[in-house]
Amino acid sequence: MMEGFTVDKKGMSAVSNILLQMNIKLGNSLWLTPKIPGIPPKTMIIGADVNHMSGQRSIVGLVATTDDRFSKYFSQTDICKSQNEEIMERIGLLVEKAVQNYVLINKSLPENIIIYRDGVGESQFDAVMKVEVRNVLAAIKKIGEKHGFKYNCKIMEVIVQKKINERFF
Repeated sequence: MMEGFTVDKKGMSAVSNILLQMNIKLGNSLWLTPKIPGIPPKTMIIGADVNHMSGQRSIVGLVATTDDRFSKYFSQTDICKSQNEEIMERIGLLVEKAVQNYVLINKSLPENIIIYRDGVGESQFDAVMKVEVRNVLAAIKKIGEKHGFKYNCKIMEVIVQKKINERFF
């Protein structure tokens, strides 16, 4: 039994971080977003990007929310076929796995999927529509077939660009 011990500021920070990690491992959330007006329940938000490392094949990273408060996540990676490949040819497979995880947790399919896609230049918008969006739609159709009905969720893909000329100051 310990009596009369003190913890300095640095020690409290470490204790606090350990408690936060324990909370996460127990399946709890560290924070919650307020309900966002206009976003219906059963909405999954996905973020996806491709990482390019010199001399190696590109890697796709995808993270998807699994709850209505957008505080719990499912993440996965995929290695592209070649170097500097920006178009995610296998995004349908990644979205399918994310939706399967959503169903496992929520016991229902998401009714809306919002995909935030980073790292695409304007010259690649058509390729994203022809390859990525088509593959996501095919994955959604496949999920419906697995469940024995036509699955018609609403999908919105938002392409985020960081290299813009507009300034807000």
